[in-house]
Amino acid sequence: MTTDITDLRRLHPGWLIRPASADTLLMATRLDRRHLSADELGRGLAMTLIEETPEALADALDAQSKIEPPTC
Repeated sequence: MTTDITDLRRLHPGWLIRPASADTLLMATRLDRRHLSADELGRGLAMTLIEETPEALADALDAQSKIEPPTC
């Protein structure tokens, strides 16, 4: 399955997804948080993800959603 930035933005609205580094990388930054706690960082959550392909970024975003704490 081919993924593009438009798909990623639609599937992950809590992230700002954009090209970075002269369009050779893709970056996703959380929009719904200002910081992560030490515990959250220790569990593997990230404020920013940087990947080389849309598919790799999709995998990283999916991984983040699996370890995201439940919202009330």
